[in-house]
Amino acid sequence: MKMNLHYRSIRYFFSIAFRELWGGEVYGQENIPPAGACLIAANHASFLDPPFVAAVCPQREIFYFARQTLFRPGFWHFILSRINTIPVDRDGDSDLKAIRRVLKLLREDQGVTIFPEGTRTPDGYFQKAQAGVGFLACRSAVPVVPIRLFGTYAIWNRHHTAPDFHRRAQLVIGLPILPSLYDPGPTHPQRYQESARRILGAIRQLSLPHLRRW
Repeated sequence: MKMNLHYRSIRYFFSIAFRELWGGEVYGQENIPPAGACLIAANHASFLDPPFVAAVCPQREIFYFARQTLFRPGFWHFILSRINTIPVDRDGDSDLKAIRRVLKLLREDQGVTIFPEGTRTPDGYFQKAQAGVGFLACRSAVPVVPIRLFGTYAIWNRHHTAPDFHRRAQLVIGLPILPSLYDPGPTHPQRYQESARRILGAIRQLSLPHLRRW
């Protein structure tokens, strides 16, 4: 499928920024499926995590969640509405709409990025996995590709007003996790929470090998 022009332009910009501004390194890029439905699950520490994930997935478009509040008329609405973002409102009914849209996208063999922790970490440490991620994974029964981002909290976390250009970003992409490994089954009393825990656990297990320049 041909990438839309806005997505392709933004992805290209961040691929250059990832490499040139933050010395971006990536390991396991071959683990991103070039086609077919998948969930891409990453830890979440920075404003830059979504575009960095896009930057290391050059062969396909990826869809993302974004807070409903960012879709107010203005700059962010103009950008987000053109680059595959799915609005989510935790206090309203658009959560259900977002879930339906994601399941539809996966049935259409698209890739969707999820952050099992739900929001950006406030302190740089992993947070508890959210059951909603397990629900999406179990309901869709698609492979989940774990990604661990290193260094992005120091580059631009939720407490900073601007990025730090003296830091380095690194990404490790693991092998896809099959449903039989993350889904404990419909009889498990906390099926979705356990599924989310397993997915986040796979992300946590990824470590920095001897990285090659990307």
